Parts: sequence; structure tokens; C-alpha cells
Amino acid sequence: MNPYGTGLQQLRARAIEALEDVAVNRFRTPESIYNGSMEASLWDASHVLRRIDERSSVVRRPYSSLSTEALLLSKLATALRLRMEFHGSMRITGLHDFNVRVDRFLVRANMLIATYEGGV
Repeated sequence: MNPYGTGLQQLRARAIEALEDVAVNRFRTPESIYNGSMEASLWDASHVLRRIDERSSVVRRPYSSLSTEALLLSKLATALRLRMEFHGSMRITGLHDFNVRVDRFLVRANMLIATYEGGV
């Protein structure tokens, strides 16, 4: 027997792990951006959330899903990391706005996971 339960339970558990990684990295900014762990955790969350989106039968507007938002935040983390490397400092503009967007993403994603039961 699988210790992680069914495929649905595994997917939900993996999503919770991915969101926990993002939350941990959120509280370690700007270091987590500088070392690349923030972009990696957001990228991972994006792929897990995409699998959840694929199970849903709800039709959404393009670029409005949480998986797309996580992917865009990952790209933004990459841009901020490159900017830090260019300036040679972790103190750059845009970090506050990035953190606000990550906080909003985490709230929405946690609400999705809390109500997720494998599709509508």
C-alpha cells in the first residue's frame, strides 16, 4: 500500500510542500532571491499547481490561474536576482512589491488547496 495515499492525496500533499517552501523562502528574502532558492520553489509550485489546474473542469481566462502566477513570480525572482548580481548588492528596489505579490499568491494558493477535492 502506498504510504502517501491516493493520487489526489499525493497531489495535495505535494502542493502543500511546494507552498511551504515558497513561504519559507518568502521570509528569507532577499537572501532566497540572491541564491536562487525563491525562483526554484516558485517554479516547483507552478508545476504542481498546473497539475491541479488540469484536473479542474472550470474554464478560466488565459494567464489567470495560480500556476501561471507562480511561474511569472519565478521569472520576476530571476530578474531580481540578476539585478542584485549586476549591482553587487541585495538592497535593490522592487523587493517590497515582490514580497506583496508573493504574499497575495500564498493566500490564494492556500485557499485553493484548502478547498481542493480533485476537480469540480
